[in-house]
Amino acid sequence: MNILRAEQPDPSLTRYLAADAEAVNHRGPLPNLTRSSFSTPDGRVSALNWSDFAGADPLPPITVLHGMGLNAHSFDRFVLALKHPATVFDLPGHGESDWRDDADYSPRQLAATITPLIAAEKQVLIGHSLGGLTANLVAQRVPERIEQLILIDITPAVRNGKASSTVMEFITGQRVFESREQMVDRAIEFGIGSDREALSRGVFFNSRQRPDGGFEWIHHFAHLPSLGLNSDSLEPTESIADGWRALAEHSMPVHLIAASSGMVDAEMIDEFRERVPGASVHRIAGTHNLQESNPLELARVIAEIVSGS
Repeated sequence: MNILRAEQPDPSLTRYLAADAEAVNHRGPLPNLTRSSFSTPDGRVSALNWSDFAGADPLPPITVLHGMGLNAHSFDRFVLALKHPATVFDLPGHGESDWRDDADYSPRQLAATITPLIAAEKQVLIGHSLGGLTANLVAQRVPERIEQLILIDITPAVRNGKASSTVMEFITGQRVFESREQMVDRAIEFGIGSDREALSRGVFFNSRQRPDGGFEWIHHFAHLPSLGLNSDSLEPTESIADGWRALAEHSMPVHLIAASSGMVDAEMIDEFRERVPGASVHRIAGTHNLQESNPLELARVIAEIVSGS
């Protein structure tokens, strides 16, 4: 597979960088933030690259995959709180990555696209929601590269829950908005978060203005019904059995971080413990998008996991 990587200047990258750093008590010089673009047979895939953290802890390289309807910027505050270099991908169909012509955003297809792009050295792979289901299958493909696998508020069984239906309704239920403020209102209404400032910056990175003056989400999921594509492609996972099988067979340490008000309930945690007996489980106060609702605590827990403390 011929993959090209090029750094792209983008002035919007740092629009919220200082404010985000202040929000998570990041002190000292701001890190370097750039965007990379990968050319793949499935289209262009984009990623944010964080580097040059002053006094960064000696942790392994970190790769992050975001959730459905989000983008790499949803992890900005988390990375600043972690204070460690990281690569955060825009999954295909999200952020600055291309939309797929076949609208196949199943974890297995996403894993096939992302796996050749991750670093060759040992790394910690973090996946949130759809990105967690994808990370699980990436780790199955290249276990020799994954030192630890961390899943944020997701298990292979979560698609059957009421919370996942709520997220799907939020993503696809309304496509055109009068303003970005209206988009923030909808996010609060659906329990996506409660911090209006944090949600506003999230909406900025995840929306665009239409020619008619309205606003819309930039991810493909919000446009699938209007394009007449098969709604089956919206399923968060194509095979629950495959997801559980991969988790049970992983040779690297596996960790689940569940949100107190998220998509993984006590029954799902019990099932996770039973199917993946060697895994660790942590619960953090916050909503499904923990990287936005509680980035400081998420960073603290993950730093402890990775460092083994």
